[in-house]
Amino acid sequence: MKRSSSFQRTSVPSDKTHFTKPAILSFSLLFLLTLLSASRASAQLDQYGGDTADPCSGGATGYFYTAKDAVSQHWWFCDPAGNRFFMLGVEVVDYADASGYAKVMTSKYGDTGYDGFSGLLNRLQTYGFNTVGDDSNWYALPVKTNAGAGNSVKLPFIWQIHPSYGFSNSLYPFKDVISTLSAAYTGYRADPLGDFFDPNWTSYANYGPTGTSGKSPWGASPPFSSFSALDASPWLLGVSLDDGGSTWGFMNATPPASGVGPHPGWMVAATTPNQVYAGRWKIVYPDTVMHSKQEWANWLQQTADSGPGYTSITALNDAWGANYSTFGSSGISVTGEVIGTGNGKTKSFTHTLKHKVVDPWSVAVLEGASTHTGDCPWFDYDCGNKITANTGLIGAIGGVSGGTIDYRAGTLTVTFSTAPASGTAITVNYIYGGWPHGMTGGTGLLDEDGTNPWFPSDFHLPDLLNSNPPRVDLDLDNFAGHLAHQYFSTLQAAVKAKLPHHLVFSQNFLGAYDRPVILQQAGQYLDALIFEDVDDSAQLVTAYGIANKPAFLEERFIANPDSAFAAYACDSTDNPAFACQTTQQARGQAYTAQLALDLGLRGTDGFGFLIGWDYWEMTDKSSERQNFGLWSALDNAYNGAEDLSGSQPCAPEVTLPGYVCGLELQNHGDYLSAVAAANASWYAP
Repeated sequence: MKRSSSFQRTSVPSDKTHFTKPAILSFSLLFLLTLLSASRASAQLDQYGGDTADPCSGGATGYFYTAKDAVSQHWWFCDPAGNRFFMLGVEVVDYADASGYAKVMTSKYGDTGYDGFSGLLNRLQTYGFNTVGDDSNWYALPVKTNAGAGNSVKLPFIWQIHPSYGFSNSLYPFKDVISTLSAAYTGYRADPLGDFFDPNWTSYANYGPTGTSGKSPWGASPPFSSFSALDASPWLLGVSLDDGGSTWGFMNATPPASGVGPHPGWMVAATTPNQVYAGRWKIVYPDTVMHSKQEWANWLQQTADSGPGYTSITALNDAWGANYSTFGSSGISVTGEVIGTGNGKTKSFTHTLKHKVVDPWSVAVLEGASTHTGDCPWFDYDCGNKITANTGLIGAIGGVSGGTIDYRAGTLTVTFSTAPASGTAITVNYIYGGWPHGMTGGTGLLDEDGTNPWFPSDFHLPDLLNSNPPRVDLDLDNFAGHLAHQYFSTLQAAVKAKLPHHLVFSQNFLGAYDRPVILQQAGQYLDALIFEDVDDSAQLVTAYGIANKPAFLEERFIANPDSAFAAYACDSTDNPAFACQTTQQARGQAYTAQLALDLGLRGTDGFGFLIGWDYWEMTDKSSERQNFGLWSALDNAYNGAEDLSGSQPCAPEVTLPGYVCGLELQNHGDYLSAVAAANASWYAP
């Protein structure tokens, strides 16, 4: 799944400032219908989709930029020609269900290359969409890529980089804070939060494309011929920094009343200070330090960057009511303990370690001078469902086929794929008596695992909602801001170094319910934020007031009962934020109402701050079984004409002679007429 969706909608009292969707529906339709007949025929859009009737005061720069317009009291994108632009993007302009949709594209448009995607882009423009969103195929882009010279049907586009996809890259591997959390953390572990203070993470984020797989956040196989050529293009609307689900803890999509997401400061403070091997990424780290946790200890002692400046461990203990012995760890390192000697025949070795209790993640197994593998404890996302508490697996990597460890008893077994040569020493390095405190009794700050009585037991930090939270909670929250500063400042600088003329956006998406310290840092370094749709418009206003930057929304609308997925219920568990409609017509009304609300939504400074939509997604996917698409997996537009049973004539976009549309299992209604009308409303007078 592209993004984790932990949404929860809340209703807001309908007053003069904020409306719930039902309250504004009839108003929105009346408003739009009144304007559209007068505006659509007369409004002129330039080649980029900007409104020539409303030029930006900043003029033409040859690139997209954002502007806070005092006349309209609204933020806007301004296009390269200097005209006002409201982004109406569509994500995943790509094959919907691989081979099945590829066959439809080939039959209908000619191929799955430029001709096929030209047909899809023409269809999107027909309904008023003006931007190719992220996660789209190279053939949909108007610039030169490794796929070719660029699509002749030119639309502005967003490019999403993926620095948080690079955990196991071979050149600059870095660690994940979440998978290494102790058993005291009982939350979601499937998505990661990178070790942003690891020098390897910074190097990876700044690494340019060379065509070598796995070394660049711009893609395993970088799509662009050069950064200078991409930077010169006026069609790049901006760069989004990451998949939101890959920075878990930054993407809080749930309101606090329903349980705000895990706190990134808590997670860093409670994770392991060392890691030899990652079961999830199947990698042995040359550098075993969890740098973000070490930065946590360093930051507590400094006054710069909002650090609280504890001059001694006694000062920290007094402030927190704690009893740490050191800012470091009480763990003791053991190196070179012999567990056996190779004889050219024996593959398996069993040994009882001399010291215990052993720190999880600290075990390194060596053959001669070479580290081959390490341990993967019971609470790890990858290994945890295979073993019992207080035990771990020895990773099957580097010539080792597996093994086990009991951290309390110290018993260790390791089996090599090939018997070590005669006379070769098989040794182990490890730490004992350190992290996690709850198992080893470690007394240092770095041994914190979330179990000490003075440390907040709830990794959501609900006490921050109180007027006077404990000092430890405040320090954790401020450190989350320090962590966010490292993330946003590093990536913004990396993108600007390569693309100085273009906009930088947040992850897709950042949470409107994110903690203020994260939103503040995002606003400081980014040109616009990407939020998920929430019914609580007041929360969007609050988030804008904190970040002081415009935003665009990832929007979704579904009507399973009147779609190709009529046999499947709307997934209110995974996507409760996106209310299911019963018909395509009702879906169109919801789309219309929401766009009107978003265009009219104002911050406390009086300015409209929503400057676009990033629609999820172009086509229904059978793997999702949710009616997210503008058209079905058979490429029938939900327009009441193509989305019918039996053979139907196709809309006039590029279609090969003899191709027929329709052939759905049942007739469906008209969604896209309302969508097209609503999409024209932003450039109404």
